Amino acid sequence: MTDSGDGHEEVTFGRLGPCPLCGDPVTVVTSTGPSTHVASPCGCRVPGDWSRRE
Repeated sequence: MTDSGDGHEEVTFGRLGPCPLCGDPVTVVTSTGPSTHVASPCGCRVPGDWSRRE
């Protein structure tokens, strides 16, 4: 986890696979609250646990 300097923390997992909404490759998911998670670089909002689903 890294502090982005604006009070939010960014978690980097490496390549997480395709975004569940648009299919683009996801490299980072940024959480700005308990239920707000944004996939990058596509910018889609994703559920917090989507990368752990099998």
